[in-house]
Amino acid sequence: MSFPFFKFVASSGASELLTAVALFIVMGVSILMGQIGLSMALGAFLTGVLLADSEYRHELEASIEPFKGLLLGLFFMSVGMLTDVKLILAKPIFIIGCAMALMAIKFGVITAIAKISGNRWPTSIRLGVTLAQGGEFAFVLFSVATAQNVLRPELANTLNLIVTISMALTPLAFLLLEKIGEPLFAKSKPSREYDAIPDHEHQVIIAGFGRVGQIIGRVLRMHNIEFTAIERSANRVDFVRKFGNQVYYGDPKNPEILRAAGIKKARVLF
Repeated sequence: MSFPFFKFVASSGASELLTAVALFIVMGVSILMGQIGLSMALGAFLTGVLLADSEYRHELEASIEPFKGLLLGLFFMSVGMLTDVKLILAKPIFIIGCAMALMAIKFGVITAIAKISGNRWPTSIRLGVTLAQGGEFAFVLFSVATAQNVLRPELANTLNLIVTISMALTPLAFLLLEKIGEPLFAKSKPSREYDAIPDHEHQVIIAGFGRVGQIIGRVLRMHNIEFTAIERSANRVDFVRKFGNQVYYGDPKNPEILRAAGIKKARVLF
């Protein structure tokens, strides 16, 4: 999204002015939302989404980076102050059970969507664990719903506490994934033999075909220079081969792989 006024401000060369204008817009929209009877937090959130989609998002992100940790801490402190701790003491099984049910449902839905989208089971499960907890935007929604008399304050407090508990349980979910899930993924990972590399006698060898390696490969092709590319990630090898790249699966750190690639006759190793 383009903001013509930001272009005028950015042309001044003053980064502080760009930050001040962004904060002014956020505060202005928040106050406007409050005046029309909506949540100021919702206005700030929507304005942040719009600014994050603008062409100046990188400059804004760099400007607020020193304050990001402080603002996040202030946000969660305010959430904690609004949380009614007495509820969990009165109904601990219900609150924790609902939080775990929320995480289980989100985990199942996100994992299924990731799998249907073509991801492998380990990747889908990791994504499900990462996004299983309730989001911060839930606090904004519950606040707006309470202000509009859609939710009773007691119910909103209960829902806020459930989301908070789900966030607190997220490190435990990652611990279970690390201790139980990752070893199972490693055992179930099929072993794959390294590719047999033909003796092309190319004078350039690219050890690793990630982003940098692919850029080097494109430059070499533009100059009609043949090369041999070796990549240790089998998934990346299969992926780049779909686009016509000739890449061989192997560990570039292995001397035998480099000898098979013709390291003795190569003039350049990237």
